[in-house]
Amino acid sequence: MSDADSFSPPLRAAAETDGWAVVEKPAGLLSQPDATGKPNVFDVLKHQWRTDADRDPFVGLVHRLDRPTSGLLIVAKHSDAARQLTEQVQNRTIDKHYLALVEGRMQGVGTMQDAIAKTATGPQIVSPDHPEAKAAQLQYQALLTDDDRTLVHVQLDTGRSHQIRLQCAQRGHPVVHDGRYGASVKVRRPGIALHHYGLRFEDPASGRLRTVTMPVPDLWATWATPAHMERARQVVQQFAGA
Repeated sequence: MSDADSFSPPLRAAAETDGWAVVEKPAGLLSQPDATGKPNVFDVLKHQWRTDADRDPFVGLVHRLDRPTSGLLIVAKHSDAARQLTEQVQNRTIDKHYLALVEGRMQGVGTMQDAIAKTATGPQIVSPDHPEAKAAQLQYQALLTDDDRTLVHVQLDTGRSHQIRLQCAQRGHPVVHDGRYGASVKVRRPGIALHHYGLRFEDPASGRLRTVTMPVPDLWATWATPAHMERARQVVQQFAGA
């Protein structure tokens, strides 16, 4: 039995058509295969979408989420949808909205601008003149501080690897339980307090604007206060109704 066969429960689709699905990735699950051989979204969906009539279903990951991050992933079901959705990603016309619970008392609304490069030890914030530097930008709004942790809304302008985690940590506010980037407490659980809760994109087949949401996972209740959880619920609900 493969890791994909043993992964349980099946991945839930928050929205789905014949051309694509927006699946709910739990924290701890890889987006795509890597050298570890651990379960991942690609292999799980290959198994999950397999039928007697189609033993090798098309699974086109349009974007990625870090392993410890939970949230929404767009997955194409055929090559035409994959091409059109990938173009939207490249043109930055897909709105990606996150909630992060960070350490400390973060305040205000603003833009974070940095340069990120992939190095031998992983993604890092570097000087703009670094030969591998790529611009990284996001918009943020501090929503609620309680128990010395702040709930932050983030909208990505670019999609660099580990971007939100790096940029928040650089400013002294690492994501809760993100020990890799300086969180004061690191737990054995695979997840961190970063969740991709909302997507807005154009359906390749119909041209309609689609809005898809996913509530923060129950695991957050062990990290966040009731006030944080209620504010997060309101944010997701507001985005769904926008």
